[in-house]
Amino acid sequence: MTGPHWTQAFALALVVLVACFSETKSAEKSILLTDCAEDEYLDTSSFQCQTCASPPNIPLTTDGLDARIADYMSLISPFSSRSYTVAVGCRCAQGWITNADDLYTSAPCETTSALSSYWCDAFRCNECPEASTVDNTACTTCGPSSTSDPDAARISFNTETKQCECTDSSHVLRERDVNGNLLAYKRCEACPNGTLVRSLYLAARAEDGVEGDPAIVEADAYTCQPCPHPAMVIYNNRCVCALPSDNAPLWTQVGIEGIGSGVTCVLTSEMAYVNLQRYAEVEYTHVVPTTDPTSSARRALGATATPVPASSPVATAVALEDVNFDFDFDEAEDVGAAAAATAAGALRGRRELQTSSEDQGYTSYTVRSSAIFSHYFPLAGARCRYLRDAEGLQMCQALANLCVLQQYNDESPACELMADIHQNRDQWNEVTWDWRQLTPWLHYEDLAPTVLADTGIETEFSFDMQKKDGTVDYMQFVLARYSLNGTFLGWSNVTTEFEFCTPTQNQVPRWRHFGYGYGHTYACNLFNLMRYFPEPEFYDMYLVDVANSGRLYPVPVRNRNLVQNGAFPNENTEIAEEADDVLTRRFFLYDQVSSSVSASDEASVIRYAKTITLTTTVQELSSNKIEPPVLEILYEERLVADFYRDGVDEEGNPLEENTYVDLSFTVAYTEKYDSFWQSTAAFFGITMTIVGLFGLLRLYNWTRRNSRLPGDSPVDFVFLLRCVSYMLSTFSTVFFWFLFAYAAYIFIFFKMQDSVHLLLPVFREEYGKENDYYPFMIVLQLCFFGQLARMIEVVVVQSNVDIFFLDWEKPRGRVQSKRGDGTKTRFAPISVWRTIFMANEWNELQRVRKYDQNLAFLLLATILVAGDVQYAATPTPDFRDLTAGPLNMVLRFFNTSFWYILITTTQIIFKWAIQDRYITEPPTHSLIDLCTIAKVSIFVLDEEYHGYYLHCRSQHEFADGSMLEISRQLRQEEEGLTTDRGLPGCPERGLQSFEIYVTGEWKRQYNHIFSTMMNEEIQGAHADTTSFLLRVLRRKSGRPVAEKLVRASRKLSAFLRSFVDQDTSEFPIQHREQTFLHRFLHTPPEMMNSKDNIFFPDPFYQYDRVLLYGQTWNLILFNVLCITTCDLWWDDTTLSIFAAFLLDRFFVTIRELFGNANLSQKTLVDDRFLI
Repeated sequence: MTGPHWTQAFALALVVLVACFSETKSAEKSILLTDCAEDEYLDTSSFQCQTCASPPNIPLTTDGLDARIADYMSLISPFSSRSYTVAVGCRCAQGWITNADDLYTSAPCETTSALSSYWCDAFRCNECPEASTVDNTACTTCGPSSTSDPDAARISFNTETKQCECTDSSHVLRERDVNGNLLAYKRCEACPNGTLVRSLYLAARAEDGVEGDPAIVEADAYTCQPCPHPAMVIYNNRCVCALPSDNAPLWTQVGIEGIGSGVTCVLTSEMAYVNLQRYAEVEYTHVVPTTDPTSSARRALGATATPVPASSPVATAVALEDVNFDFDFDEAEDVGAAAAATAAGALRGRRELQTSSEDQGYTSYTVRSSAIFSHYFPLAGARCRYLRDAEGLQMCQALANLCVLQQYNDESPACELMADIHQNRDQWNEVTWDWRQLTPWLHYEDLAPTVLADTGIETEFSFDMQKKDGTVDYMQFVLARYSLNGTFLGWSNVTTEFEFCTPTQNQVPRWRHFGYGYGHTYACNLFNLMRYFPEPEFYDMYLVDVANSGRLYPVPVRNRNLVQNGAFPNENTEIAEEADDVLTRRFFLYDQVSSSVSASDEASVIRYAKTITLTTTVQELSSNKIEPPVLEILYEERLVADFYRDGVDEEGNPLEENTYVDLSFTVAYTEKYDSFWQSTAAFFGITMTIVGLFGLLRLYNWTRRNSRLPGDSPVDFVFLLRCVSYMLSTFSTVFFWFLFAYAAYIFIFFKMQDSVHLLLPVFREEYGKENDYYPFMIVLQLCFFGQLARMIEVVVVQSNVDIFFLDWEKPRGRVQSKRGDGTKTRFAPISVWRTIFMANEWNELQRVRKYDQNLAFLLLATILVAGDVQYAATPTPDFRDLTAGPLNMVLRFFNTSFWYILITTTQIIFKWAIQDRYITEPPTHSLIDLCTIAKVSIFVLDEEYHGYYLHCRSQHEFADGSMLEISRQLRQEEEGLTTDRGLPGCPERGLQSFEIYVTGEWKRQYNHIFSTMMNEEIQGAHADTTSFLLRVLRRKSGRPVAEKLVRASRKLSAFLRSFVDQDTSEFPIQHREQTFLHRFLHTPPEMMNSKDNIFFPDPFYQYDRVLLYGQTWNLILFNVLCITTCDLWWDDTTLSIFAAFLLDRFFVTIRELFGNANLSQKTLVDDRFLI
């Protein structure tokens, strides 16, 4: 391939790549949220951090201007609709008061240019001699000035915090009287009976703006608060459920301060029912292993470039990894003490576990004492078991949530207790499911096949309710939402809840339109999920049955992590395994709280919904009605210590590459394909039969073409290689149309239907060979590799054809010999330039095609990518809908194949119908015309006894003449003054192209002469140390043509000339008309005992089969299979087209290089003359 052609082709492909990948870089149109410092506040007009009493406001002066922010600012979470509290202004710190003059005058701004800026937010803070009031409006003192006053002994001043403090924690501070008037000084008074000054505990983290211990907020020293439970009494300034002296306490204290509502009391008699062993233990069965097998908890602490701070919560969690504490809960005084003890030292055991998933090994991780379970289980279990009021119902919901967090493990105490309570409650007769009164419904008693075969949904669905009366075209799902403590949070319509870790708008998603499949895979930062997301919510999902008065139909959940009897019944690898699936009701989306061992401890494991799939199947007997939709969830877990395995950034956070994970949400509308697959299997068998018959026919034809004597075609390696090649290429051709017909059926009947007739199969990768798309994927890839083998065969065969140019030119006379006395003469030499010219024309024809492949790739990329037509393959039942979304592989195969075949076929038809008829001439015709004028015929043998002969012997006396002579010759042919160009003896006048079958004797004679010529060339090549491959790549010839080689070439030319002219009867020619078998089945004639060389007329110029020009269908098929297979592998249309372009150029380049070398070797034309 010449340089300009290669440059042009590559530039054209580069245009495709750049056009599809490039994006216009515009100016910034977004803002970046940052975490403000302690002395900064958030300017809500621009959402930028501004400094209190410092530039760009008013510079800090010595005039007492010291405004400081008193509380931290937390980052607004971009991952949730929840807004965290932020500081939006400045105020004075404790011990300082605001200068009242600044509130009514512009004095602070007069010293600057702020007046010209139309704004000024500065104010001055004046320091008090001692303390200030809570609202920073006045200075005051802590107690009376006289030390003899009793009030003075009960109060003191803290010089560090500049606040007054009571010496007795049972006293409360007062600075104003009941009328709101300021007292002369702050004083401490005793709280009323049953109340005390209690610290406020929050289930908070450091980023929530809490200073010091992140789980404890400073006590409100100005408020007396009652104990959280009426049965509590105050002992040692603490609220307790029983005094230490009580040997048989009526009440037992449960709960942990800092979690939920803190500690409370439960009747001791009821505690006996819930005091189960290991109730606070949580096992995580699907922990993703660390990517670095050498990493460990200790490595995360000590072997990183930036070590984890020792004060980091994760450092504490990791440090507890290898500590083994055995604690007997039965011997603890109360559950609160047990929780405190286990929080101080918790065992986190690990063991390797291989799940039933064949492609994913998980690690199991156990938290021995979860703070959440320690806090909620005793209270929820007792209150739910002995149900008395509405709060008891809430506790039942909390207990159900704990069971859900245990992945419904029937051996966990939470699920055991829930199951026991469920069995002892009365059946709720309003529904047919096993739903008990006053009890959350967690799972179905029937197995999945029974549940999913229910036909209780009465609504009829269609794709357009406006066109089909009595139907609806949308799916309305609602969620019953519960907090971790069991509080019912209300109802909400399902919108974007299942894409919980990506910024989404709260809008109605397209997938709720019936039949509109959906898929979204996105990256989630687990560290942000752990730090900034609220505690998990729990959901029960329902479908609104519109036709049944809007009643709510429960949606079953297939939790793939569900544990029953120590196994995973919902981890399926084939359809038959669905028979024992256990369906549940309640689910959650993430969990970053259950692995904490105390209220102040950060989670050691984070759990998240890795894949969520909502599948709706239409009924088999009524396609406009549906079976119960099923929500399938696979959870995964990550160790928080693994986030830090490669160190932290400058802010102390783990590196982002260690915290991201891909999550996916998929919606599928499908139907049962049992009968369809039976029909497809039958057609598959028929197609395989066709492949076998055509493959055997091709092999039979090849054997017959290459046999002249018994034993000519032994069963050797070449024969076996040919068998494989023929079978693969036949398989590719036949099964491509099988796949195309199958995909066309799916595309047409799915994308163009008005009523519900056909829905797509569901892609279940975990089902392996039983995945509905598995046969399609395998056959498509086999077709690609089969056609790849076919292209290799084409290149090898075409690069090894025997080709010879037969020059018919006669000498124009005799010239005097240079030897002797000058009386001797010899024939004038014949110019070789005509042969060189014809060799160049053949060489150029080797890279010509019937269509422009660069234009085809460019148009395909323009249509599919730039025009968004690739999105016609989304799983939505409307071919006009080009909304971006995931592409279905079958629809995509048809869409891509259709457009590429349409583009190339249109080019071919245009070339055949218009260009070759009215504008130019087909290159195969032009070659024959040019060779005829040059009087150079061409012999081409592509197989041992088969080939083509182009008879290009004009009736003019000489071809090597002046321009005037050639013009006269052409004018004579136009006027019909010459005989036709055809081969003498041929029944068809003027025919110049022939398909030939030669006898064994003819080929042996040819081989004898040809081998002599090749031996001479080989001997000359031995003197050239450059390898053949390097000569091919560099286009470097061997030594100049030797005289012996020239004589051998003349001998071969004389042999072929006498053969064509039939000057001898040794090799007779027989002209035959093409039969049906030969024309359509390419069956060669029987020549085992024949002495005649057979010439078949070739009126359609099929000699182009030895050129790429005649392999049009193979090239088109290879390109379309390459694109569609790369789509299957990479799911990127642009990349697939570019890869097909590169592979196409590779084969064409190899074909040109080796074809050029073969042409030079077989025709003795030095390749330096081949342009």
